[in-house]
Amino acid sequence: DVELLLPATAQQVWTVWTDYDHYTRFVPTLKISHILNQQGNLVHIYQRGFSQHGPISFPFESENQDEQIMPYQEIHSRQLKGSLKSLAASTRFVTDSEGTRVLYHAESIPGIWMPPILTKLFIEHETIAHYRLMRSEVMRRQKNELSLDHSTSFNTN
Repeated sequence: DVELLLPATAQQVWTVWTDYDHYTRFVPTLKISHILNQQGNLVHIYQRGFSQHGPISFPFESENQDEQIMPYQEIHSRQLKGSLKSLAASTRFVTDSEGTRVLYHAESIPGIWMPPILTKLFIEHETIAHYRLMRSEVMRRQKNELSLDHSTSFNTN
């Protein structure tokens, strides 16, 4: 479970979260990320990369289906095939007075055996690292939007 508050609109946050084809630009552990197919609110995504925590590193591959339940509000994800035995997750985007609160819940079963305490630490580390990168990308894009807004000049003659 992750809860993250971003001083950005739900639309700005959603745009980053659903930019699957460009994840490799801001998530360095991903080597490939692209949409295989999209039909309505169902998006079939392929990703390949690696997870790392300290000296431990694992390659991974996944095909997930994201169901965009309500634009700017909720995404349900499930792994169709890949390195995990299973993955089901939901991400909600809740607007409040301070911006957008991202609420993430996932249930997964690793595809390899590790001692349970290491599995928990590894998953926590990877999830926190991923959400920091997502937050940074939202803030970077928001800053770029503001720069563009302020760089526009108007002639009122």
